[in-house]
Amino acid sequence: MPKTEFDKVKHCTYSCIMAKKCGALESWSVGIAKEIADLLGMGTPDLEDIAANKLGIRLSKKIDHINECLPSCRELYDNGYL
Repeated sequence: MPKTEFDKVKHCTYSCIMAKKCGALESWSVGIAKEIADLLGMGTPDLEDIAANKLGIRLSKKIDHINECLPSCRELYDNGYL
């Protein structure tokens, strides 16, 4: 898996976990805040990160447990989702 896709899997997974534990709005807010921090020089901003966050939040509504977030996100990216 290319490094950029691994990064997207992490964004998807963390957003999925946070949405399951805290709610979609909270997960979305943290993801946006992270990209704003990146824009301010704390990382590398990437619009595809936001798309991966959104994917994770959507996924959280389809699975039963947070343990399914990582394998589900990996599967989506391994199958060329984005």
